[in-house]
Amino acid sequence: LIGAGAGVYMSGIFGGSDEAEEQAAVVAAPVYYDMPDFLVNLSGPPPQHYLKMRIALQVRDKESVPMIEAAMPRILDGFQTFLRELRPEDLEGSQGMLNLREELIRRLALATQEPVVKDVLFREIIVQ
Repeated sequence: LIGAGAGVYMSGIFGGSDEAEEQAAVVAAPVYYDMPDFLVNLSGPPPQHYLKMRIALQVRDKESVPMIEAAMPRILDGFQTFLRELRPEDLEGSQGMLNLREELIRRLALATQEPVVKDVLFREIIVQ
């Protein structure tokens, strides 16, 4: 019985396992970088439509922020040229948002020359 009790204790069922606590301590807090607001006219027939977008980037770590700032002119250029080619129907529904997110992440990786951005988080999107 003592051996069985020690085995259960060591397996972490009744405590004794600090492994989960150690893993939680190792996981770093996420780092976010707020991008400037975007306001672009969308392509398509009249009437003219506009897209206003505010996003935050979830970056790999704090050391990635200077890389983002250094590449900002390339990032803004890539975003602007892509967003101006969109039509209002490209942004409809969850699939439209998913496609937009994937393309922005792809353009970020191209501008920074390495994948420092984990995710693009939409703070505000208005199509008018």
